[in-house]
Amino acid sequence: MESTLESLSDEELLSNFIPESTANQLIAEYQSLYGVVMHTSAVDAKTTKGLGQSKLHKLACIKEVLSRMQKEKSKRITKISSPQDIADYFSDMEDLQQEEFRILMLNTKNHIMGQRLISKGTINASLASPREIFSPAIKLMASHIILAHNHPSSEACPSEEDKRMTEVVVKAGDIVNIKVLDHVIIGKNTYFSFKEQDLMGSN
Repeated sequence: MESTLESLSDEELLSNFIPESTANQLIAEYQSLYGVVMHTSAVDAKTTKGLGQSKLHKLACIKEVLSRMQKEKSKRITKISSPQDIADYFSDMEDLQQEEFRILMLNTKNHIMGQRLISKGTINASLASPREIFSPAIKLMASHIILAHNHPSSEACPSEEDKRMTEVVVKAGDIVNIKVLDHVIIGKNTYFSFKEQDLMGSN
């Protein structure tokens, strides 16, 4: 049975949940099965023949299953040893349609103490100020933090604003004695690590 399923195309697999013609149309629009599941919306239900609310609900259930699997995978990462660990931990950010800025808080041995959402929207100094960033880390008595945000465009290359904001946060970390270990930008199936590229400034 498993080998039979593996031989199915994306359109054939999707047609087990929605009409075949609808599956073909959505795959063509979103370029992949994954794209269909993650991004099909109520707007599509109104404009796509064969995709009513019941079919949209099925796709939403599949999306929720994928989301919970990603969260379960993140829970298994309890210590940060590399930028890849950070990218894996924040893998749920790959498919966000809006930019989010989060911090990961660590103890002295780089074990994860928790994460916090700092802001949503385009990242700049006003939306991600040092005060907002370090406040939860100070309350949790974290020794280190890691910055992470996503690019909905799927590209992980840092903007000049990303670089300026990182420099400001690193300097603020020196003042409050909480080291900023890295800033990782999450793209689609890719990431950019400021630490790997030697862009962490005074740290």
